[in-house]
Amino acid sequence: MIRKGYTRLIIIEGWKGNPRRLKLYSLLYGRLENEMTILLSGLSLQVDKKMNRKLKTLAIEDDGAEESREMRGYLVEFLGSEYLIDPRREGEDGKMLIKNMGDYLVIEFYGGDKKLIYPRIKVERWIVNIG
Repeated sequence: MIRKGYTRLIIIEGWKGNPRRLKLYSLLYGRLENEMTILLSGLSLQVDKKMNRKLKTLAIEDDGAEESREMRGYLVEFLGSEYLIDPRREGEDGKMLIKNMGDYLVIEFYGGDKKLIYPRIKVERWIVNIG
């Protein structure tokens, strides 16, 4: 990770064969620091369609609800920007949308044609580690 020049790491932890936690780490002073843990209660993968879509840019947006805005703020802070751009990559412009569904949040990804791209992530709760 350090040799390649990366400063952020996301680890997916499983439970009973399914993804359960996303752990977001930042490299600070040569050490990995856990910034945020996202507990998942559901993950939808689109395995029935063979779609190979690549995103060149990703805008991080929310639906305006307080909890969605708060999570978006933490993700933007972790990623360093509200727009992620990879100029080396061919592809379309897309967005990540965080929606408040009442008891949980949903993170969805959309392509340039505004069609849903999977995975669709159901978030039970998240924990921000302040250190």
